[in-house]
Amino acid sequence: RGGQPGGAPVATLGLAGEDSGEGGGAKITAVTAGGPGAMAGLRVNDVITKVGDKEIKNYPDLLVAIAAGQLGQRVKIEILRGGAPQTIRAACRLMLPDADQFGIWRERR
Repeated sequence: RGGQPGGAPVATLGLAGEDSGEGGGAKITAVTAGGPGAMAGLRVNDVITKVGDKEIKNYPDLLVAIAAGQLGQRVKIEILRGGAPQTIRAACRLMLPDADQFGIWRERR
């Protein structure tokens, strides 16, 4: 989720999502162009089932797992794409406090 004006920056993959429903996981509903998730190859309708060693049961689980990650460190993400399992690696980046709820981000220089 986006940071609040005047708040602290948070880690993001530049994604929006929702609970995937039956079977668990977090379904991606939007990917910020040029963001870390897009650069890693994540797509709308992918279902994230695991981040690092944390099982993802719903969208809030995904937000917690991303926020707990180390900025810039590549993390293994397990997804279902069209029902087929895949593993990708992505690095979280900083999202500045004025970013919107869809995780539009800018790297701090």
